[in-house]
Amino acid sequence: IRGEWQPIAADSQFGSPTLQRLAHSEVEPPPACVAALRSLIEGAAPANSNVLRDALQVAASADSDCAQWLVPRAMSALDETSQLTEAHWPWLMAAFVLDVDRAFAWLARRLAEAPAGDRRQVAESLGANLLNRRQHGIVVNRPDYMRPGFLRHFLPWLIENVRPEDDVEHDGIYSPGMRDDAEHLRSVLVEQLASDPSVEAAAVLAELAADDSMRAYRDYLLRLMDGRRSREADEFKIEAADVALLLAEKQRIPRN
Repeated sequence: IRGEWQPIAADSQFGSPTLQRLAHSEVEPPPACVAALRSLIEGAAPANSNVLRDALQVAASADSDCAQWLVPRAMSALDETSQLTEAHWPWLMAAFVLDVDRAFAWLARRLAEAPAGDRRQVAESLGANLLNRRQHGIVVNRPDYMRPGFLRHFLPWLIENVRPEDDVEHDGIYSPGMRDDAEHLRSVLVEQLASDPSVEAAAVLAELAADDSMRAYRDYLLRLMDGRRSREADEFKIEAADVALLLAEKQRIPRN
């Protein structure tokens, strides 16, 4: 890994062969490998963004405490730039899956005064990478950006910048592009909320359905809420002791 960290050219489409194998392996790397990788990540970033992406993927998957050191390193790298370049996308994606509040706050500041076209382009790239359909995606078991509390704010932002009325219509067979991936992410995140059994997710769904910025999705959200209530009713179980309690304490004799 050390030998492949810097020599690979920035414009090379191929990264580190060793890191590529580790990033896509289901077998955890040995602790010594993870420790060595951390020392490299905390030092000078490699010239090739594919090398960096694979390194961050291995660290995020193999080191259970990586958020404590990787997020500050990622935010430090992002703070060094005034614009989101190819070299900085892996850092942003790592922060998004580990500490999305800090990552999204940074992104919002950078885009606060950006033209609408630039915001749209960044939103499309972000959506495609969050689906792991582009080269900078980082995959972990429980990505932080899937939290209901974050989705309450992120979904309206995503719909504002990847507007349903601008969706691309394709005829016949086609290869999905970045815009198609970003469009698909909107539905993926809404369905994630609907499948989340937590009380918080149910409350967020209701808030989004009432949010005027989500009007294009309102009917869809209401249908998902009805489906969620139906599933909860189907899963409701009553025991014999509950019946006895209802008869003893809740039954009322008709008055007429």
